[in-house]
Order: sequence, then structure tokens, then C-alpha cells
Amino acid sequence: MPKDTKEKKHNPHAGHRQRLKRRFLNTNGEGFEPHELFELLLFYAMPQKDTNEIAHALISRFGSVSGVLEAEVHDLVKIDGVKEHTAVLIKLLLVFLRTYFADKYNAKKVKMTPYTAGEYIVNHFFGYKEEILYAMMLDADYRMITDGIISKGTSNRTGVYPREIAQMAIETNARYVILAHNHPNGELMPSKMDIHSTEELIDIMKKLDINIIDHLIICGKKYNSIFETMNYLHFVKQQESI
Repeated sequence: MPKDTKEKKHNPHAGHRQRLKRRFLNTNGEGFEPHELFELLLFYAMPQKDTNEIAHALISRFGSVSGVLEAEVHDLVKIDGVKEHTAVLIKLLLVFLRTYFADKYNAKKVKMTPYTAGEYIVNHFFGYKEEILYAMMLDADYRMITDGIISKGTSNRTGVYPREIAQMAIETNARYVILAHNHPNGELMPSKMDIHSTEELIDIMKKLDINIIDHLIICGKKYNSIFETMNYLHFVKQQESI
């Protein structure tokens, strides 16, 4: 019996799946509704199920594509038909997106400016609902040596970790440090606590001969410099091409 005949016999949804796949290939996904994107994605986690109803339920429950991707695994599996295997696939997408955007902009080739640093850093916060403290280590020419998350907090607060920041700077021989943290509430302006903790960090790091040159607040794809608010922003301002 031909392979496609077997597939249709065992999977009554095979014809619909092939049509949706063909449409995706012909349009590169243009014009797809959010539930159709998830319906297609779920084909690969649920080979024998009608994923249309599950896709609709995901959008209905979480409101949007971003809402589904940002949902916790324990919430995703509450949707009828969604098991841990499927929830992991959905969460994996978010990590791929974050990695894609960071990888697309290769910061190690760029001399950092307030603009280039912000454009690079915002991609590292994609999809986080809790507060994240992030650090970028730069050499004497303002080029990135390494970067990474220092801490994760709650939905409205993360701790400041001078020891961890200092250790990262010393281990990488960094000359300069740029910090960033997100405001999940969407407020771009620094709070009094943000300014106070930044001033404390500057003083602590100066004693260790480590120069913090900016601290950004991230909200979605927007960012704001605490240093600019404090009139401390002074590092290189001319963006260089890659």
C-alpha cells in the first residue's frame, strides 16, 4: 500500500495537514492567523490529533502568540490535549527566538555605544515576565567580551549582586560594564530604587577598578538609560559599522 494511503488511513487529518503545510510553503507563512501558526506547529508534537481545536484554545486562553509563548509550562498543560511534551516545544520556540535575535546582531564585532548596546541588549529580555539583571563586559575599546544574566527575580524586583558582577568583570578582564534590567510593568523611567542602587554599584565597583558605564531599563523592544537620567552617560557615542 502506498505510503500516503497508509497515512490517510491512520490519520484522518492528513489531507488538511498537507494543505496547510503546502499553503505555508507557498506563502512563507504570510496571512496565517495566530491559531493557524500554532495548529501547524502542533502537527509535530501531535501526529495523530486534530490540532485546530487545541490551537484555538491556546489563543483563547492566553490571548496572543506572545501570550502563549510566555505562558508557563504548568499553565500550558492545563489546556485540554496539551501534555508536557507539547508545552516544551512551545517554550523551546521562545528560546530560539531570543537566541536568533541575539545571534543576528553579533555584538563582539561592534564598538558599543548607547544605541548599539541598547539594540543588542533588548533581545536578551525577549519573553521574560520576571525581572532580570543582565551584564555586558567590554574591553578597553568598548567591544564586548562576554555577557549574561546575573540574576532573576520576581515580576517586579530583582536583587543587585555586586559580588557576581565584580567576579564576572575580573574573570573576563573587563574594562567596562554595562548593566540592564527589565521592568515587566512597562514603566521605562527609573525608580528611586533603580537610581539609588545604581549609584551604590558605581561606588562599589570603582573601589575594585571596575567602571560601570551604563545601566539600561528594558521594556519590550524599548530601553532607557539610567545613566542618561543621572547625567552620567559619557562613553563613546559614535556608532561604528561592523
